[in-house]
Amino acid sequence: MTYFVVAQFEWNLNNGVLDPLDKISMVVDDTEPEYWDGLLKLAGFQEIEGQPRYFRDGESALPALEKGRYDVILTDLELGEGKMDGIAFAQAARKVQLAKGKPAMIALFSYNGEKLKAAWVHGYHYPSSPGDLFFEQPDIINKSYFSPFRFRRKVECIYKNMK
Repeated sequence: MTYFVVAQFEWNLNNGVLDPLDKISMVVDDTEPEYWDGLLKLAGFQEIEGQPRYFRDGESALPALEKGRYDVILTDLELGEGKMDGIAFAQAARKVQLAKGKPAMIALFSYNGEKLKAAWVHGYHYPSSPGDLFFEQPDIINKSYFSPFRFRRKVECIYKNMK
């Protein structure tokens, strides 16, 4: 089943049903960053040759963010025992992006519904300004239901409204 879904994304992109999106993504996830990155790539997010697109922790993602060009960041809330958590990473990434004069387009997601709810309560929700952090799931659904196409549409909509 997963192969079919991924194959359909790739077919859409390769057959002109879906145009490439002029946005570079970064994924930070401690268990399957290459999986989430692959979904974003198949949904049309672009890459810069030689620039890594995914990371297993915030500690390695921050230096890459400082050096590279990333337009949207998707980070898990839980990034491993003894590591910076997703909210701490998102706050640091926001500062880096804003210092570079870029909007901080950072989405938080997790399999842990309780942590999502707790972060939501603390104000990490759909952005009211370009520097705000936002949730991929404003209805607090965990990343089991992540849709790269829905994510892409949100990113396109937010960037369009910033102009």
